[in-house]
Amino acid sequence: MIFFIHIIKALNLYRKKTDTDNLFWIHLDKKVPTGAGLGGGSSDAATALWVANQFSGCPATEKELQEWSSEIGSNIPFFFSHGTTCCTGRGEIVQDIPSLVPLDRK
Repeated sequence: MIFFIHIIKALNLYRKKTDTDNLFWIHLDKKVPTGAGLGGGSSDAATALWVANQFSGCPATEKELQEWSSEIGSNIPFFFSHGTTCCTGRGEIVQDIPSLVPLDRK
């Protein structure tokens, strides 16, 4: 059950912020362990917020999801970023920055 705590917090936050009582069935197939310092639990929470929003017709913007996510974990907002970022504060302030090397470089 400890693996689900980030997901439960994220879904409860989503219900609160969107004033919905939607219920979600979750199947978690973990590859990155929670508590290993690799962002496994934080990525679970970000994914739960994103999926809940998708299944609810996308009432929240990705930016809103990113802002809300900082209420349950400092590094969760990072998982709503695209590409290279710089995180400051507790990790909740995420700023896109240019990549040093193009990712499609061969």
